[in-house]
Amino acid sequence: MKPLFISLLLVFCITITTYSNDCAVSGQGGRWQLLKGEHNSIQMISEIVNMSVFMENSGAEGELRYKVVATFIFKNHGKAQTVKMGFPESSYGDYDGGFLYFHTWVNGQEVTASRSIIDSSAGDSSAITPFNPDSSDYEDGFDAFWVKDVSFNENETKTITVEYMSPVNNGIAVLGNGTDYWVSYDFTGGNWFGKVEESKVIVEIPIKYKILSAGIYDDSEEKKLANFSKTKLNDKYILTSTIKDWQAEGKLNIKFKDKR
Repeated sequence: MKPLFISLLLVFCITITTYSNDCAVSGQGGRWQLLKGEHNSIQMISEIVNMSVFMENSGAEGELRYKVVATFIFKNHGKAQTVKMGFPESSYGDYDGGFLYFHTWVNGQEVTASRSIIDSSAGDSSAITPFNPDSSDYEDGFDAFWVKDVSFNENETKTITVEYMSPVNNGIAVLGNGTDYWVSYDFTGGNWFGKVEESKVIVEIPIKYKILSAGIYDDSEEKKLANFSKTKLNDKYILTSTIKDWQAEGKLNIKFKDKR
């Protein structure tokens, strides 16, 4: 099988080659992205990302999944305006699919986001076409966005929530010692006004797995920006990390495997 990628903006190739061979990588997501340029008045104040790893169904037919519920606080420091936001989803290689589901809310009210293809070469957000999962154009992968318009009154603050689920990334360990698993999340807040005051991540992983590594890294994945604290609650590990007053550009990655 060719590699699969579900990523916010960038292919997660460094982590894949580092962690395993013969990989299947899916479900990497991240925060809402302004589709055109940098905004001069709308700020992402904060985000809380809750991620949980679980076995969907049981027995031999069970599938390891992870669900992400992320809550973002945006504030408009300027006049009333409407912005086009997109939550990216990408797939590369011999893979038929992407997110298992996707939902989003504004101030607690669920809204529709259209799954669309963005022509980044056009240089603006007007080059948007509907996503057709049956098109032969996507046999080798696709770049899509879940697009919606969000309106702000002058100096208004809004809460935006997103929820999605995906298969857990996996691959044969480099030394052939079983299967590696990992979950990922991209931080790409650099095109909003100002800095993100706080990003908090909470990850739940069943204790049957051994945590091999966990951190938030810069875009090069060479510098670790934040560690995770780990506690045990019933049958789960709870991993927590917080970063304050940053440009919110980086990658979260947690690698784990069976304890056997």
